[in-house]
Amino acid sequence: MIQSGKNGINLDKDFVFNDTKGFYCLSATGCLSPSKGHKGKEELFSEDLRAKLADFLRPHNQELFEMIGRTFDWD
Repeated sequence: MIQSGKNGINLDKDFVFNDTKGFYCLSATGCLSPSKGHKGKEELFSEDLRAKLADFLRPHNQELFEMIGRTFDWD
């Protein structure tokens, strides 16, 4: 379980959004080098599959947001 504070992950301190990669990275280590990971979300899925995945994951994301007390625009 993700917790804020001393024994957990502090989302504001431990992660930063990388505009180039389009996702969050650990603050302490940064993102993977440019040769690692995917190039961008556009290359991974068709729009139809992306919509189906978003619909499937929406309730799980909502549960996560309630647990961590924060939301992200992942649709």
